[in-house]
Amino acid sequence: VNVGENVPSMLYGDEMRLKQVIINVLTNAIKYTEEGTVTLTIDGEQRGGNEFLLRVSVDDTGIGIRKEAIPYLFDSFKRVDTERNRNVEGTGLGLAISKQLIDLMGGTITVDSIYTKGSHFQIEVPQRIVSAEPMQYTSIASRSTTGDIYESVFEAPDAHVLVVDDNDMNRMVTRKLLRGTHVQTDMAASGKEALEKTAQTRYDVIFMDHEMPDMDGIETLHALRDQAGGLCKNTPVVALTANAGSDMNAFYLNQGFAAYLAKPIHSSLLEATLLQFLPSELIERTLVQEEGEAVRVRASQRKKPVVVTVDGPCGLPEDMLSGNGIVALPFYVVTDRGRFRDIEEIDADNLFAYLEGGGSAHTNPATVGEYEAFFGDMLDAAETVVHLSVSSKVSSAHSIACKAADSFGNVRVVDTSQFSSGLGLVALEAARLAASGASADEVSAGAEAYVDKVVATLLVPSMDSPILRSFVPGPLRGLFRTLSWQPVFSLDKIGLHPIGFRSGYASDASEKYINAAVRKARRVGSRKLLFVTHSGCSLEEQEKARKRVEDIGGFDQIVVHKASATTAANTWTHSIGIIYAKE
Repeated sequence: VNVGENVPSMLYGDEMRLKQVIINVLTNAIKYTEEGTVTLTIDGEQRGGNEFLLRVSVDDTGIGIRKEAIPYLFDSFKRVDTERNRNVEGTGLGLAISKQLIDLMGGTITVDSIYTKGSHFQIEVPQRIVSAEPMQYTSIASRSTTGDIYESVFEAPDAHVLVVDDNDMNRMVTRKLLRGTHVQTDMAASGKEALEKTAQTRYDVIFMDHEMPDMDGIETLHALRDQAGGLCKNTPVVALTANAGSDMNAFYLNQGFAAYLAKPIHSSLLEATLLQFLPSELIERTLVQEEGEAVRVRASQRKKPVVVTVDGPCGLPEDMLSGNGIVALPFYVVTDRGRFRDIEEIDADNLFAYLEGGGSAHTNPATVGEYEAFFGDMLDAAETVVHLSVSSKVSSAHSIACKAADSFGNVRVVDTSQFSSGLGLVALEAARLAASGASADEVSAGAEAYVDKVVATLLVPSMDSPILRSFVPGPLRGLFRTLSWQPVFSLDKIGLHPIGFRSGYASDASEKYINAAVRKARRVGSRKLLFVTHSGCSLEEQEKARKRVEDIGGFDQIVVHKASATTAANTWTHSIGIIYAKE
């Protein structure tokens, strides 16, 4: 609960009806929020002599509302998103009546929502001021040091913490209490084990039990400070003890501890102590201290205006993705052993080993629900998402992404007409525009225009690859195999289509293909960047390909990149592509 300092202590209005509306909105928020928080905020502003525009908002981290459902939200008996809400009781009448009541009071009730991430309801009602004296409300948020429910007030995923305690249960509880902060937590069951760990790892904070057999916490602390080659000689160490009293603080400080915590440890005190000693650069969320013991959590960084996302088979190395702020949603490789997320759970080498053993595989994009969850996560950090999809001519990913985007008001989906590194080139251009401060509409339009510049061709030597099976009949594949003809494909707005062939076995055909494709790139392409994307090529073949390109020369950057498992599942071994953008 947050109440503004300027809210008058007494207002004139319909207390009962206003309370009914607020309780109804709060009840809905709790009903549709399985985990996270529901926040009630009350503030407003004075208008004229004695009028106060009372503003009440309710924010939740629940399932959210689809964009197309919002206009019907206040209709009588209209239940929105019935599939997801089928287990939630209610008639839907409450919001309709709430709106009627607020209208009759001369106010407004509005809603903003990010589907899958939560909703924001806001009520504004004019009230007459009876007493302008502030109500001096003291917040209850995150104040209590008793009770079972507590929300972490900061996150520090790069911080490294060691917990030393001989009791298994105590270690488990401490790890659980720290879970919400996302710190990296190691455990030691004795002073000896703690010293072994501090000899190998530098910790930012150490929590040390006092009463331990063989070597207690004080002995361990002194050994730690004198440890030859130790990495934690100056690390703050906090004592954990069942001894509580006014004199304990001085005792542990005199022993060399940075602080102490009395058992049983409460999560809020544990986190506050950890926050006190962690380096500030490791804290990703910050605290604002309120009156008394109450605290407020505020995000340390503002949302980006635009984030660029791509379908997983985008053909960019990880450093180019992360370095340009591009986030990929992986495709799946489906085998008789299960469904695996590309890159994260399977790569091309694993796949080829499986296929050579007689297995089979095909690829699928993420589901509508997975796209919705992905977009919702992205909108936690950005105002708008521009999503670049794999060509609609070769995958259903574009239509699935569009269906998911319909649930949001700020997700744009662009059909890039590309796959692999062709999609990657469009993503780099979109990321460049976003970084330059372009709006979401400008980024989308720029990406769509850039699609026409991308040139992507592909040599596919394997006659059994899914691509060749789709385009070349069996008897003709047999003829190609006999004559050692290796087909070359192009991918553009028309779709994937054959444009010729190169004669010779795989290595000879590859050399001829690279020579022709790269020389054409020098004539018509930008010299900034050229991709050589391959699947199933040996290191020797990769280096030969790079050398051929370098010998032809003329490019500022040449990226030889192994295709993802999704691309490899469709092209198979010894495939190689040349991808660049026209000048």
